[in-house]
Amino acid sequence: MACADTRDAPQAPPVALHIQAPGFGVSGTFLEVNVGTTLNLEALPIAADSTLLGSAVTAAWQSSDTTVATITNKGVFESKCVGAVTVTAVADIGGHTVSGSIPVGVGTTAGKCALP
Repeated sequence: MACADTRDAPQAPPVALHIQAPGFGVSGTFLEVNVGTTLNLEALPIAADSTLLGSAVTAAWQSSDTTVATITNKGVFESKCVGAVTVTAVADIGGHTVSGSIPVGVGTTAGKCALP
């Protein structure tokens, strides 16, 4: 019985992005940092079964609260003051728009933001 050749088999389309910080030990579900932390985040496409589909992709990045943390269009994250923020990445991969996000807790009382 011959084995099926899967080298050219179509790959499942990505359904989401997994966000990670290489070398920082991020699980992909939550990130805790101190004020003043700078990290290079990556967005990796994943299938419905959470299988990684390749290497990091170019994504549009957004912070839910730029007073707590900012992120550049290259995925450079910088925490500014104590609080909570969600970082989101959106990418177009083979005609599929996919996104992913990670909540980030920024701690330490040394960097509390001034209230307006």
